[in-house]
Amino acid sequence: MRKILAIIFVVFTLSFQIKNAQAQLTVDWYSPSLEINGGASKMMRDNADNLFVLSQLSLTKFNSSGSQLWSISKTNASIDDVVIDNNGNSYVTFTTSSWEVYTIKYDVYGTSQWEKVLSDFQGIYGGSKIGIDVSGNIIVTCNWNHLNVSYLYVVKYNPNGDFQWNYASTAYTVYDLTIDQYGNIYLTNRSSQNSPFYLLKLDGGGIFQYGSLIGDGVYGLAYDQGSASLFIHRGEAPATYFFEKIDPNNGNMIWFDSVTTNVGWGTACSLDGLGNVYFPIGGGYGGIVRKYSTAGIFQFEFPYDNGFDTDGSGNIYAVQTYGSQVKKYSSAGNLLWTYSDPSHYTATPILVNPDNKLYAIASDNYSIGLIKYSPCSVPVISISANGPIIFCNGAKVKFTATASSGSTYQWQKDGEDVSGATKKTYNAKDQGAYSCRVSNSCGPNTSNSITVTVLALPASKIKTVSPVNICAGQTATLNAKTCSGCTYQWQKNNMNISNATNSYYGATQAGYYTVTTTNTSNCSKTSKSCVVNITCKEEEEVITAFHVYPSPANHMITIELDGITSQRSIELFDLIGKRVYNTIAPADGITQVDVGSLPAGAYLLRVSTNDWTQTRKIDIVR
Repeated sequence: MRKILAIIFVVFTLSFQIKNAQAQLTVDWYSPSLEINGGASKMMRDNADNLFVLSQLSLTKFNSSGSQLWSISKTNASIDDVVIDNNGNSYVTFTTSSWEVYTIKYDVYGTSQWEKVLSDFQGIYGGSKIGIDVSGNIIVTCNWNHLNVSYLYVVKYNPNGDFQWNYASTAYTVYDLTIDQYGNIYLTNRSSQNSPFYLLKLDGGGIFQYGSLIGDGVYGLAYDQGSASLFIHRGEAPATYFFEKIDPNNGNMIWFDSVTTNVGWGTACSLDGLGNVYFPIGGGYGGIVRKYSTAGIFQFEFPYDNGFDTDGSGNIYAVQTYGSQVKKYSSAGNLLWTYSDPSHYTATPILVNPDNKLYAIASDNYSIGLIKYSPCSVPVISISANGPIIFCNGAKVKFTATASSGSTYQWQKDGEDVSGATKKTYNAKDQGAYSCRVSNSCGPNTSNSITVTVLALPASKIKTVSPVNICAGQTATLNAKTCSGCTYQWQKNNMNISNATNSYYGATQAGYYTVTTTNTSNCSKTSKSCVVNITCKEEEEVITAFHVYPSPANHMITIELDGITSQRSIELFDLIGKRVYNTIAPADGITQVDVGSLPAGAYLLRVSTNDWTQTRKIDIVR
């Protein structure tokens, strides 16, 4: 945020509470300090993330680890204002008890580099203001009362403290100061206690450019470099407040809006560097902040009691004193979370650095100091599927969870925990919507959801009753259970039969027959087997003597064949159709087969040539 609100230090009690928690805060450190024991009005940071806390009597510097580096003050003087340059040097204005105005430059170690004093200036109507331009020149304003006439006095020093010019005019007091990127200086002031306010512009050389009538009750002045515009917050409490955009070239109003409320006085307007301007009203209790685009479009308002700041994404952090809370709003005004520190009272001002670390003034009941919070983020979690998420019944898909952090995982189906599913991966086989909840010390977060669709399998079945006994040369017709739009593929002994794609099949050979049915979802299922046996031979074809013994067998079986003039294939199958033995034997003669390694049970022995096949059932016992 380009400007941090200078507001009264208020301490408040906190209680732990989280709402819609996407994140909360953890305490990085708490650094008590006697120098800010009386409260703080302003907090700034330099480019090295050192913190500068301004109280009425001192300026105290802390590093980003919470160590207090130094604190400066001046005897019999109060601090009015401070600015920090790009090198971390501090420029501080003091007003002494004798109404002298001092401007002192301190280096990064808190050592005075130079000081300038404006004597005989009575700042009885307010302290001095200080600003710094893009070249590092210092602009100081104060109120000069001479012979009961009030004057506005402006002086410019270069970074070495050399006087450049001064400017004076009659005025009651200076209220605010801002400088644009060209070195032009803008002041709000009034000529007498009851007179209206004016906007005064000086160029970088101290030459008067214009004085533009504003109206009553100016609370804040800010310059936005992006839109090259001035913004003014004015009004009278408790009544109507005006929010105005001013052309810095001539002081003319570009747009304005107003609101009537009784929440309290207005305070300074602020910019977020993203094209938005904020106008706070009230503070201490029940205040509001109204957000506008620099084009004048009202965005939303949010409650606050004292301080607020924005991060680089436009999220808003608001302190609500009497609610004992720090609340984070999105750039669209949605409440993201509510946090309360159970160990510290947190107060204002509040400041957010580019890493979204949050600084505030706080108390632990025994001291007051600076506190630093870090966002405690729940895991960022997503899940992905390592395969198709639409599949047939019996298949599965592997899900993988990818999390930014987290120590525990819990997979969910249709929003309910899956028992035992607590690893980074999960194999899903049932239909439903799957997600993963991952937790770390900040809390849980749930991933995206992926829906699994499980397709039904067809009812694959051979309706013909098994076994089927036929004689050689006969055909056994096997019929499959049909379904609409289904296709079929028949197998014999687990091997596809060429061109056997009807819902029926004519089997002429002994074996184990199955059918695979595929439905319109491309899901397939294979039936149980149907056994076809060749148990006899037509009388005219009995040309072969085929003997097998012993049966039952224990170790060896003997096969005798007569009348075979070609080689023959000898195969053994178990009752589920699996071939467990095969060999090629010579034509006629006796062949012995060692079955000692086979389990006990019933087997089919098949002997075949190019034009002849016979099957016998044998039993093996142990």
